[in-house]
Amino acid sequence: MKKAVLIIIVIAAFCMTGLAFAQEVKKSDTVKPSEGVDEPSLEKSDKPSPQKTDESSLQKSGVTTAQNVVMSGDVIKVIDVEPFTYCAVEMTGSYDQHDTAFNTLYEQAGIQSLPQTEIPFGIYKSDPAQTPEEELKWELGFALPDSSQVTEPLKMKKWEFTQIVSRMYDGVFSEEEMGQVYGEIYEWIGQNNYTPAGPLMEKYMSQPEQNADGEWTGTVEIWVPVQKAQ
Repeated sequence: MKKAVLIIIVIAAFCMTGLAFAQEVKKSDTVKPSEGVDEPSLEKSDKPSPQKTDESSLQKSGVTTAQNVVMSGDVIKVIDVEPFTYCAVEMTGSYDQHDTAFNTLYEQAGIQSLPQTEIPFGIYKSDPAQTPEEELKWELGFALPDSSQVTEPLKMKKWEFTQIVSRMYDGVFSEEEMGQVYGEIYEWIGQNNYTPAGPLMEKYMSQPEQNADGEWTGTVEIWVPVQKAQ
């Protein structure tokens, strides 16, 4: 029962951040995330439950110790990360399906006896400003050891992007707050002579909680793969 409650909490938080991302990108007519290219599927093993992140978890997810300075405040920085394999549920269509995606991810991870120790994340591969809602491509997943294997409907994939613009957000998961964060990120990318080079990732760095006003709050790290503008 406790695990089911945690999954519901994360579902609610992801729905809010995903919606903010979509709405902020729709407002922008300058810098937009690139359409992601689906990676070839590999094959089966691992699952994470949302939990507070420690240094070892960061390293398993591709972030080196030297980059942990990004984990504080509202600093936007370019960081280098190591490629890593991950397990994912692939989705097409509205971001309102986060509940279905998360339920599938965690249910299948349990059925397949996968570890539940890594940070869950969402990867958004489509530009909501250019893609009809029913055609949006996105996925939910978590990092796994390279030797892992999974079976359908889970897919084994690899995060290949090594140059990332990273921004931590610690606060309310509202459309207004998150929309402002995304606006700042994409503005920073353009102002610093970068262009988006891959799908956006949202990583949950803490377990979401409700504040006194009943709003969901927590810590999310946003990743945008980039390259220097030509």
